[in-house]
Amino acid sequence: MRLRVIYALSLLLTVAAFGFSETVMVSVRDESGFTDDDYLAASRYHLTAVEDGIMEAFFDAGHIVFNLGDYEPFDGADIQRRYTVRTAAREGGASYVVQLALLFERDGDSSVRPMRVDYELWDVGTGERVAAGTRSAPFEFGSGRSERGSRSAELGRRVAIELLSAW
Repeated sequence: MRLRVIYALSLLLTVAAFGFSETVMVSVRDESGFTDDDYLAASRYHLTAVEDGIMEAFFDAGHIVFNLGDYEPFDGADIQRRYTVRTAAREGGASYVVQLALLFERDGDSSVRPMRVDYELWDVGTGERVAAGTRSAPFEFGSGRSERGSRSAELGRRVAIELLSAW
């Protein structure tokens, strides 16, 4: 009997925990406009790191998180891009979409670093923007690749904290 009560309580707590989490899709894009191969390889490294940082923070806050997974430049109008991202989110089961637009600066021939990220949080069901803002990279990037990646991930975490507090 006691085991049955413990099982029922654990099931109830599990269901309650999932009841408060939301599913969030993260979409990241590069707004810099550079197209050479060296730049694209370096910027994708940072795009992935920023995305990892924001997804980690949302996951740690109890949300189910997945990414759009496409870093290719979008040639259409802004409203068309939002519609495409929102449709992908709806089809993936997301309740919210986080859209990040990063602007990079060049640091030498093949090295880049994030300068600024514009971010938005959208409710998929209503199509309304919940929160938006801009964050500059508030710290210097060192020369090592791993240090640059960890700094980019930290930028993503800082954006996530701002979005989670506005939510």
